[in-house]
Amino acid sequence: MNKLLLLLTFGFLALAALSTPVDSYTQNLLLNLHNIERSCVGLKNLTWDASIAASAQTWSDYLASSGNFEHSGDPYGENIATASIRNNVVSFMFSMWSDEKKSFSNAKPFPDVSTDGGAVGHYTQLIWSMTYAVGCGVSNSSGMSYLVCQYNLAGNYIGNYVYKASDVIYTPNCNPGASQTTTPTTPTTPTTPTNTTSPTTPTTPTNTTTPTTPTQPTNTTTTPTKPTKPTKPTKPRRGGNRNYRGRH
Repeated sequence: MNKLLLLLTFGFLALAALSTPVDSYTQNLLLNLHNIERSCVGLKNLTWDASIAASAQTWSDYLASSGNFEHSGDPYGENIATASIRNNVVSFMFSMWSDEKKSFSNAKPFPDVSTDGGAVGHYTQLIWSMTYAVGCGVSNSSGMSYLVCQYNLAGNYIGNYVYKASDVIYTPNCNPGASQTTTPTTPTTPTTPTNTTSPTTPTTPTNTTTPTTPTQPTNTTTTPTKPTKPTKPTKPRRGGNRNYRGRH
């Protein structure tokens, strides 16, 4: 028994050494597919982790070579899928997880998140708010393709919400490739400044006095007071407009 276990261990280590990571196109595709789902509910993007991807690739290679279909037991969160090889098979396998959202409700903590009893656990891992990194592996064998994605931090913790209102930090947007934009707290298009007052036309100065003629001549000649020149109204300054952007 110990010899068999030792052989299996060495075999798995040898498989890990031979694993080839997914190419850059597949990496970008899988990362974008994940982040589209997260953008749909306004959650932060995931980042790609090469060490997690290496772990996922090792397990997908094992599934392809053994024909088994089971979880690895690694400490990461994990989604697995398999399908017959076809055009766009990676996107097809991912859709097997994302399509579960039709049964998802975030009204209660996990695992009470299905509206119709359908499986939603793969989808909830995709959008688990505390997850921040992902890595995936893809392997083919005997006409079948295998996809394994692993996640840090792992999701699907019993008694926790998939996400809370405070985790929604972006305007939900399901458009592929849409950039995440913080919801503005002030209008992005400036309105007419409310602090601009139109200057008023100055009236006849009230401090200008018409000189009076003295009733009796005296030795001192009264010189009429020269009218004070009215103060030029200060031109109002146009108000500036700035946009302030703001565990489990």
